[in-house]
Amino acid sequence: MLNNILLTWLIFILFIIFINLIIKGYKNFMYRYLYSFEVNTFIDLNGINLITYITFKNIHSSPLLKWKSKENFINLFNSLLYIINNDPIYSNKNLCFIISDVNPNNKLHNPLAQPLFINTNNIKSPNELFNLIKWNSLASNDDLKDIVILIKIL
Repeated sequence: MLNNILLTWLIFILFIIFINLIIKGYKNFMYRYLYSFEVNTFIDLNGINLITYITFKNIHSSPLLKWKSKENFINLFNSLLYIINNDPIYSNKNLCFIISDVNPNNKLHNPLAQPLFINTNNIKSPNELFNLIKWNSLASNDDLKDIVILIKIL
């Protein structure tokens, strides 16, 4: 009798621990997304200004995750600011940012926001950069497409 009660309690405790581990794993992986980025720099036709394409490719996320959210764009902008702040080409320059997504079928760029003209000295944080951008209605469309950020030195 006592062995049956102890065995029942042991199974119940192990079941609760197992459920707890499943919930923690779900919370950990549900809010994750992965991407890779590629940086390409070109000289425009006049030969004066640099044009930089930063492409965030291979975006993978959970189907339950709305990845085109403020937090995820701030993570992308954090990568963008890292590139800009660590490259001496961009220091104390006026830049134009154009953010678009690329349709994988026909390779057309759909702008997600209006172009942003800003000096690199005025960019302090990814939050500030996100708040400066005037987003279009396409920015809330949550299809998984490649994000391209075009940076042109003016």
